Amino acid sequence: MKKLLLASALIAISLTSFAQTQIPNGDFENWTKSKYCPDLDSLAHFISRNQTYHDNSGDCYSESAIGKSTNSHSGTYALELKAYDEHLTNFVSIGHGPSWFDYGVPFTGKPKKLIGYYKFIRGGTDTLGISVDITGGQFNDDDIALGYFTAKSSTTGDEYAKFEIILDYDESVTVSPTELVLYINLSNSDNEADAATQVLIDDLSFEYETETPTSVMNYDNTSSINVFAVNKHINFSENVSDIQVIDMVGANKMQETASVKSLNAAALNTGLYIVTYKYNNNYFSKKIVLE
Repeated sequence: MKKLLLASALIAISLTSFAQTQIPNGDFENWTKSKYCPDLDSLAHFISRNQTYHDNSGDCYSESAIGKSTNSHSGTYALELKAYDEHLTNFVSIGHGPSWFDYGVPFTGKPKKLIGYYKFIRGGTDTLGISVDITGGQFNDDDIALGYFTAKSSTTGDEYAKFEIILDYDESVTVSPTELVLYINLSNSDNEADAATQVLIDDLSFEYETETPTSVMNYDNTSSINVFAVNKHINFSENVSDIQVIDMVGANKMQETASVKSLNAAALNTGLYIVTYKYNNNYFSKKIVLE
């Protein structure tokens, strides 16, 4: 199995978690203070080098190696990644924590590509690398899909640049996806990073070939189902299944696989969402407004 992370990293994952077809916190809007180092910012659903430093040493590093930048592509924040301790390689990886080996999150999708936006101010010979691995979980040695993106030169101008990672599926692997590993790395050939380097990442989402829960293109107004929101509930005129609620930056906010006529959306903020659902073996999408 091709390892995208540290060779010694173990993937510990709970298969009882709800299914996921998008990247949790892929818009980098959700930040908290670190559980272990309260003076540092912590990025929800991701593990940073700050986290691994604490887990290996028990100490809190004095300066965060990641930050929530207001220089965003959309929304309020973007992820900022810089050299760790001004000269060491740095990374963030999607993971459910709290331990340093807890890379990966539950995932059941089969996307065509990962898309996102980045700024790369390059110092020295630094390289920005982003890798995606979809697997059958820790007890399966086969990669279902792999994809990579590498930037070796600075982006130009003040605008974000778009990147796309086409996922390469191994057709000989027959197991279903259960886990996603996403790794963003800043380094050079000396396993270091330059203090002048700055990376901004924002708006990560998956694009699907068909039955996509992320795109308005799936909207089909021929559906006989009436979809409406009342009192923070999303209601359907008939039972539907495989429901997903997507915000306007492509993040999957809710999911329900069972056949239901109503979904409690009290945990969601007010705003515009896309609801996708399955009815009579066909998939449809509908825009709704939660008030």
